[in-house]
Amino acid sequence: MGDKRFSGDLDPGLLTLPVEVLYIIHLWALNPALPLTSRYLYHVFKQAPPSISALYLFLRYADTSKDLVGIVSAVLKYPLCTIDIFKRLLSILPDEYRHLYPNPRQTITASPVLDIPNPRRTTAEPLVPKTSNPRQTIAAPPVPEKPTPGQTITASPVLEQPKQLQIITEVPEIETPTRLFKLPKRLFRNLGPPDTVGGQNEDTYVFLKYLYSLPPITYPNTDKTQLMLPDSNSFNGYPLAKAVKARDTRLIKLLLAHKANPNRKDKLA
Repeated sequence: MGDKRFSGDLDPGLLTLPVEVLYIIHLWALNPALPLTSRYLYHVFKQAPPSISALYLFLRYADTSKDLVGIVSAVLKYPLCTIDIFKRLLSILPDEYRHLYPNPRQTITASPVLDIPNPRRTTAEPLVPKTSNPRQTIAAPPVPEKPTPGQTITASPVLEQPKQLQIITEVPEIETPTRLFKLPKRLFRNLGPPDTVGGQNEDTYVFLKYLYSLPPITYPNTDKTQLMLPDSNSFNGYPLAKAVKARDTRLIKLLLAHKANPNRKDKLA
């Protein structure tokens, strides 16, 4: 019998490459159809290390305008994204995505401060007063005459020094509210009765417990942190509605404990 790797119309030369080279090709192509072209490639990419799978999911959205929460919401939709791969994804995210603001490319306008003249600015007003004629010379101030003996000298009034402007050096306080990402429908689509053997309920419960216990996000060059948690009311209350339909009390209590609203989804819950 022939090698199963060469079944189909795929070029056999690709299938003879080492798996490490196939991983690199997969990360460059970012084509979700590549693993489906051969049973051998499907097996190779399915058994890839978590670091390769996490990098593939990140690169799928690295060139978009999505921020950290947007990337998390997107990658969770993939069945490939397990707890181990999700942990690795959070560890490889570059600093530019760990941003205090919703969009890493968004600029925040700080509160206005006083306009202080820059001593190095070349457009500042000249120290010498302007004249109508550029060649006109400015007369020097008259020299006071020497007093005669016995003449009293009246002191000239002291000019009042201008008040110095107070420079505002305090940085405005920036709020860091909790960021919510969407729970994927795939975690709840196939829920069954709690006593179903081999059902999806246990996997969904374990994944939810992990997502709800995510540690705060740290940001570079700052001591601020920010919570990133699942939105229990994703897709208008889809998670709670499916948990109630499956009569899974563990999932129902877990979702309600994290602010799931029973009034969503036309009060199906």
